[in-house]
Amino acid sequence: MTTSVSNCKISIIGRALILVLLFCTVALYGADSPLIGHWPLDEGEGLVIKDKSGNGYHGTILRDGNNTAWTEGREGKALEFIPDRFVPVEKGCINIPIGKYDFSKGLTIEAWVKFTTADANSPKVTRFMILFNGSTGTETGFQFYYSWHALYFETSKIPEQNLIDVFAPPQFKPGVWYFLAATYDGSAVRLFVDGKELPVLALEGGKRDQEYQKPLIVSQGRNNFYIGAIPGAYGMEGIISDLKVYNAVRTPAQILEDME
Repeated sequence: MTTSVSNCKISIIGRALILVLLFCTVALYGADSPLIGHWPLDEGEGLVIKDKSGNGYHGTILRDGNNTAWTEGREGKALEFIPDRFVPVEKGCINIPIGKYDFSKGLTIEAWVKFTTADANSPKVTRFMILFNGSTGTETGFQFYYSWHALYFETSKIPEQNLIDVFAPPQFKPGVWYFLAATYDGSAVRLFVDGKELPVLALEGGKRDQEYQKPLIVSQGRNNFYIGAIPGAYGMEGIISDLKVYNAVRTPAQILEDME
């Protein structure tokens, strides 16, 4: 009888804790929040990456954690990506299953990033991937990365448009934390560094530095987000922390608030 009562108390306490966590999530983000996922990347150990948005989009560090390491972040722990330059397929990468999302009318990506190599500003670097959703070749979706002296948001190659990169050329220093953000409102992309909007240009059909004018199309991508690399390619060399993705456009004021 005593054991049954104790188990009942534990069950009640457990349910109460779950309700408290749900209440806190709703209070923090709102019941109708457009936040898809919030990955602080602060676990400090293991291969499981927790989604703090309340949506349950937890992820896994691929390749048994090879080419990644837990390290000190801005606040607490963060995940460092350490690709092997001599073995191209060995890249640290996180897989986040999210299902299908329609980003055609709104998207915001935010993350704290610290590059650990001066090659972030080298034209020899192909790209340091931050977030990937499938836009290579004829696939759909998008990718957000840094390469060739510029921060890029790349859309897919589909019949309605060529592969288009929207980019801005900030100069990043290794060992410095930067708050990077990209928004898409259904036709245009805006890029931000430390809350400041950058002037953007476009790369289409091999023509660089042209004026960015035509509307962009971001169609549904894969059922996954990949953080830090495309599996086997384009590995990040640095630390990523506190990544958020919204299915809506954050305003410049909101982005600045998120940074602070």
